[in-house]
Amino acid sequence: YHGNAANIAYRAPMAAEMMQHGYGVMMPEYRGFGGNPGTPTEEGFYADARAAIKWLEEKGYGAKRLIPYGESIGTGVAVQIATEIQPPLLVLQSPFTSFVDLANHYVPVLPAELMLKDRYDSLAKIGKVRSAVLVIHGDSDTVIPLEFAKRFFDAANEPKQFITLPKAGHNDMYQYGAGPRISAWMDKQLKK
Repeated sequence: YHGNAANIAYRAPMAAEMMQHGYGVMMPEYRGFGGNPGTPTEEGFYADARAAIKWLEEKGYGAKRLIPYGESIGTGVAVQIATEIQPPLLVLQSPFTSFVDLANHYVPVLPAELMLKDRYDSLAKIGKVRSAVLVIHGDSDTVIPLEFAKRFFDAANEPKQFITLPKAGHNDMYQYGAGPRISAWMDKQLKK
């Protein structure tokens, strides 16, 4: 589940890297992105993700064969899906605690709790996830500061791992080695 910038076409290098490591990749597109009709909303993104899961299940790929991978806003979608299907693994690239927390960080004078309809409260949900969790974050991320990922990670159940990529920002993590680190973690977890 990709982030807020652009669309799935921009994630082709990520998909190619996962496929080179032997993983199949499905990159569902959200409503309002990539030429799709509709308006982006939190509940709409969840509905789009559920439709993709249903399609995969109809093709014989059940929850135990799926690894939700979320990037930025897509981590909120991936966490929600993980609470519903309890996959073996969950990969979260640049996660945050909630939209309200981010809004309060960037604009502390506004009452974000009252203004935001879409909340993506992943911090409240991660405790319900029983999957092995990988959080990977750049230490130079100026969009979602590292502290948000660390707070989120602390609330996750074991087994879990946190990887910090030195010098990586929000949108350049694959240039700093995210792909091989993620694949190696998934390989290790699946061999257990």
